[in-house]
Amino acid sequence: MRIRFIWPGKTKDEHLRALVEEYLKRLTRFVRCEVIETREGTSADPASVKKESERILEAIPPASVALLLDVKGLEWDSPELAKAYESDSQIRELLDTARKLEGLVRNSGVHAAGVVISPKPLTELVPLHRTKNDEIVTAFDMGAIEKLGLLKMDFLGLTTLTILADALKLIQQTRGVTLSLEQIPLEDQETYQKVFHKGLTSGVFQFESGGMRDVLRRYHPDSIEHLTALNALYRPGPIQGGMIDEFIERKWGRRAVEYELPELEPILSETLGVMLYQEQVMQISNRLAGFSLSQADMLRRAMGKKDAAEMAKQKIKFMEGAADNKHPKAVAGNIFDLMAKFAREAAEQGIGEDPRQIERPQQFPMPKCFARRSKSNSARL
Repeated sequence: MRIRFIWPGKTKDEHLRALVEEYLKRLTRFVRCEVIETREGTSADPASVKKESERILEAIPPASVALLLDVKGLEWDSPELAKAYESDSQIRELLDTARKLEGLVRNSGVHAAGVVISPKPLTELVPLHRTKNDEIVTAFDMGAIEKLGLLKMDFLGLTTLTILADALKLIQQTRGVTLSLEQIPLEDQETYQKVFHKGLTSGVFQFESGGMRDVLRRYHPDSIEHLTALNALYRPGPIQGGMIDEFIERKWGRRAVEYELPELEPILSETLGVMLYQEQVMQISNRLAGFSLSQADMLRRAMGKKDAAEMAKQKIKFMEGAADNKHPKAVAGNIFDLMAKFAREAAEQGIGEDPRQIERPQQFPMPKCFARRSKSNSARL
């Protein structure tokens, strides 16, 4: 499981210290490992064949990470490489050595924002490693930690939030008015009309680029849900696929909003029939194919990571579930393909920042720094 927290940059370390105090011996960072790829393994060659190896290195396609793993029938992407391997003993030795190096851990570092928390001392669950900076981190990387079922958190420090916090302090100092970000209404139409409709969003996090400002001027968002949707759409895949233009046309009624099945309307109506969020992919698999929430999450992960083998397994399950629910085979297959297409770029819709919205297992009690915030929110509401 993975949870992401974003705080003002200045207070990130303060929150981390509070967590360490709360979860002493049960919290640490996790390691990032980089492995040796084919081209790197080939470049680490004896000096005697350095010049020749550089020529061969150029013949190895950049994407051929697993190029040398097939020992039996080396099917080269490059005829020149195949010829050199068969005719030159030095090149054969070089590539055989690269094959042995490929996939080994080259070096390790500390994940920039990731923290792992366990219900018991970490020494009982995972091996730990001390870095050169005297930090204690797990010897397992993020993937292994995830498979163990441990809780991962991302702690990010955002400069924009620091600016907002400083602005609130200045307002209090200069005008004697005490404000909090939670008090600012999200339904203020004047703000949408004067700021977002005109694209006057310099300094507004995620909305300050020229392309995004153009989208705002064309779409005219009127709610926080509209802003969330545009932020999710403004990614390489949807942009290149023309989905932003489609979304804008649907918003203004110039193109019809259509659904493959009636069951999709309550799930996709908020986003004009377009799959934007990972949660929508999970809901569709649950509604159409009867997936449990855990099964739907496995499908979401497979789609997001473009895991072809797992995707093939999940598609069989989806088609079987859809057939059990009497949905046409062709329609179900088309919906699955659409889900796979959008899930690669889909964003997390996320939850509100109120800690009361987060379900916490009993073995992970709320840290005191969060509990204090929850109490103040409760008093305000």
